[in-house]
Amino acid sequence: RSSDLLGLREKGQILLDQITGQAAWAYGKDVSIENKENVEHIQGVMEDMQLRKQRCEDMVDVRRLKMLQMVQLFKCEEDAAQAVEWLGELLEALLKTYIRLGDDSQETKILLEKHRKFVDVAQSTYDDGRSEEH
Repeated sequence: RSSDLLGLREKGQILLDQITGQAAWAYGKDVSIENKENVEHIQGVMEDMQLRKQRCEDMVDVRRLKMLQMVQLFKCEEDAAQAVEWLGELLEALLKTYIRLGDDSQETKILLEKHRKFVDVAQSTYDDGRSEEH
């Protein structure tokens, strides 16, 4: 498309050159007023074409930005779904392991140690999630 526009510009410039040179071979006829109107019209069309091209490029940039934002939002949603899944798994593990407090002090100490390990895993998962955000 850029080469098409460049070709149109070149053809427009050639036409302008021909019209402005037309006065030289007009055999004494006064064509300057007609030529002036034609030149102004062609220059106006070329300027409009350039403005349209710029608007199209601006719209492409806006759409590209919107698409990048959509990709980022989609990735964020995926990450959130993964975090919810991990939290669900942690909850299941917690409920399976820590429903009772133990029958004696030894069993309670073992359960407390398992709980500390669970907290460490949960903290590590949280920290990993925070580091992926940045």
